[in-house]
Amino acid sequence: MVMSMKNKKYLWMTAGIFDLIIIDQIIKFLIIRHLYRASISVIEGVLDLTYVENTGAAFGLGADGTIPIIVLNIIIIAILIRFVIIKKEKLSKPTIVRINFSFRWRLK
Repeated sequence: MVMSMKNKKYLWMTAGIFDLIIIDQIIKFLIIRHLYRASISVIEGVLDLTYVENTGAAFGLGADGTIPIIVLNIIIIAILIRFVIIKKEKLSKPTIVRINFSFRWRLK
């Protein structure tokens, strides 16, 4: 089976995204294992690494409660359902990939 140039491009993009996710998870594992509730000075007085947890969404939004995050997710999912099912619009592959990552991020 011969792949078109467009398919090869998407394959490489998908592989690159997958690699970045794996690298991200490895770094998170190492940080939790070696830096949990601690601080390390990499360059004295210039660069310190400190373990901090963000219990909210982006920039700590919703850290005091989950209701606003749940409401936001319901609104976003409703909008996606409207475009995908009700309007039956043809979505481009990059848009489908963005929607896929949007759902994965919200389900974590």
